[in-house]
Amino acid sequence: MEISITSLLSDLTADILFSLLQISIIILLTRVPEVHVVTQGNQIGSLSGYKAESIEWLEKRVDYLKEEMLMVETRIERMRHEHAMLKVHLQSLERLKPSSDHH
Repeated sequence: MEISITSLLSDLTADILFSLLQISIIILLTRVPEVHVVTQGNQIGSLSGYKAESIEWLEKRVDYLKEEMLMVETRIERMRHEHAMLKVHLQSLERLKPSSDHH
């Protein structure tokens, strides 16, 4: 059974991309969030301020995660482009090989 270098490279690149995506998601999910502590001594008026702070913090966190995911997606797209270029280059090199080298 003959396995071409192109298919091996393609499989390896797909595995690397999938692993990078998994690692990125793990990193994003394991970041330590800021903790807001509400004590029993807080009055009702200050709780509404706390809610506004929490909402603002959550919005900032969501925006930050969106930016991180955009960066990850950009890296993955760059890797896909590099993979396509390498694949074309490899195919051109395989065409240059003498036919007697094929096993």
